[in-house]
Amino acid sequence: MNLKNFITFEGGECSGKTTVIHSIKALFDELGIEYISTREPGGIKIAEQIRNIILDINNKEMTSETETLLYAAARMQHLSERVIHEFIHAIQIVKDKKNNIQKVGVCEFNEFKATGIGLNEAAVQYITSKITNKEYKYVNKYEVVAKTYNEERYPLMCNLILQLIYITSEDIFLDSILNCKEDFEYKIMENCGEGVYITIVNGLDKMLYAEEENIQLFQLLEKYKQTSNANTDYTVTEQEVYKTMAKIETNRKAIKDTYIKLENLILNSYFNKYFSRIETLDDIITYRKDLYNYKEIYGMNSFDNEYNKYYANKIKELEEKRINIMRKSGQFSLVKTDNKILNIFSKIRATLLKLFKRNIEKEENR
Repeated sequence: MNLKNFITFEGGECSGKTTVIHSIKALFDELGIEYISTREPGGIKIAEQIRNIILDINNKEMTSETETLLYAAARMQHLSERVIHEFIHAIQIVKDKKNNIQKVGVCEFNEFKATGIGLNEAAVQYITSKITNKEYKYVNKYEVVAKTYNEERYPLMCNLILQLIYITSEDIFLDSILNCKEDFEYKIMENCGEGVYITIVNGLDKMLYAEEENIQLFQLLEKYKQTSNANTDYTVTEQEVYKTMAKIETNRKAIKDTYIKLENLILNSYFNKYFSRIETLDDIITYRKDLYNYKEIYGMNSFDNEYNKYYANKIKELEEKRINIMRKSGQFSLVKTDNKILNIFSKIRATLLKLFKRNIEKEENR
């Protein structure tokens, strides 16, 4: 997509902006020209709702200050949810000589399917949150409490991005996402294993498809609701409603189960490999700190806290590792020797105190 072409249509109410835009879109479609069409205020669900409030002729009491703030709110929502998001995607696109899309960020396209769509989508959400200075929040989603930078769209997927950045680095992540490099992919493979990376990519794709299908199913439920309240020939049966709701629950469970599987996979594969590389006492201190800090981004499932179990087991293993390192370096025998000397001095001190006490008692009895 060519970012050099940016076309805007401006004018007063009923000046024909929408009519002209529809005509140009039809022409672009006929010519095979790619484009993104949007409007302000509006362009996305929340901004469109704000637009309806602004344009509602019944809102006669609305002050100019209120109207200005509503315009600003609609623009900010549109910017963070749509404009920045689409510009990042446009930067990411890599095409071949035949103008076929080969790659979008870390998402790869081949003859049969695209892989890495979920990973790339959650990554773009991360970059958007950085640009708009969005704060991290803890959300309770699908019986999981997790830290995320997007509580509305794909919160658990976004949390997994935080975990992947933690085990690689933000610089490698951003460079790979924006410049279609493979460093982020290779770093995960190096730290966790190639099979783990493939599982993460496939799992995030699965979560994305389930999230998107649920959005469509909720829209369908809303349509059912509107149909049942209207006087139409078409009637919605309870069976259709229950079937839709059951599918939503199935997708929710799939998202939750996949998330828990992926985060436990990342935790175990990364810190197990990390543990195997420990050689010094300083390594132990760094490892323990990194493992402890990881809990800040690890999603806690109320029914099974895998992190606490893993942390407790690794602390025991770290102590064994510490003793082995000290023994090999000769520090362990020194510690044992020091303890013996301290015991001897303690016994001497106790004996002297007893003798001193006896001498005092003898003096008092004279």
